Amino acid sequence: MRGNINSIGDTLTLTAGKYPDRTAIVDYDGSSLTYREFNERVNRLANTLIALGIEKGDKAAYLFLNCSQFLEVHYAVAKAGAVGVPLNFKLVGRELAFQINNAEAVCIVYASEFIEAIKTIRQEVTNVKNLSAMAVAEKMFSNTKS
Repeated sequence: MRGNINSIGDTLTLTAGKYPDRTAIVDYDGSSLTYREFNERVNRLANTLIALGIEKGDKAAYLFLNCSQFLEVHYAVAKAGAVGVPLNFKLVGRELAFQINNAEAVCIVYASEFIEAIKTIRQEVTNVKNLSAMAVAEKMFSNTKS
């Protein structure tokens, strides 16, 4: 596999080009995505992040359980040119706020199970510039396959 690799997102693009119909991800519920499907979803999310104002070099925090959506956000953040800040889902309140602030994250993408946790720290996370970026994951992952 050869090509210009500048980020982990580029490795997905190259792999999807070479093995589009191979299984890329099998989630805990048995659902799966091919490399083509996975790459398309990642590209949509990356483009949404860019449209919401995420710029190259920005830090984007994300909070998910261990699931395929975590991987989609991980790759999408890289494709958007941002720096990923994966958050440990076992952290709570001020621990999350500390990590988000310490990383200087400008957005938070999170799964629905963390809505209340994010609400409780909203006033403490000083660098988050785009509140709508916080809901991107819910919009993008409302259907398993798109």
